[in-house]
Amino acid sequence: MELLLLEELLAQPAVDLVTFTDAAAAWTWLQQQPAPPHLTLLDLHLTGLDALTLLRWIRAQPIYNDMAVVLRSGLVSAEELRIIYEVGGNAIVDKQLFLTESGAQLQAIMTTYRRLRDAAGP
Repeated sequence: MELLLLEELLAQPAVDLVTFTDAAAAWTWLQQQPAPPHLTLLDLHLTGLDALTLLRWIRAQPIYNDMAVVLRSGLVSAEELRIIYEVGGNAIVDKQLFLTESGAQLQAIMTTYRRLRDAAGP
């Protein structure tokens, strides 16, 4: 259900949304793309491969340096939060507030990302 709500929130003009329930499948898809997406949203507690491992893989590839990576989780300890940012996460959204706040947080992140990208130019 949360995935459907997320798809609805991000189904704004100029947003192409591709979803996965498995981190390995997401990594395979990501590697096959000619250009990285502007934003990747990872659930901290993905099935199979964990999100921090996937984030480490993403950040190890220079092509993904400018891609915003947002993680979402219901509970995040101070240590997990430190690791998320240390590994290269750009933001974290609270899964508990998903229905009311996460959509607004994601839209704000995307707006900021687009503004920074456009200001940087080609």
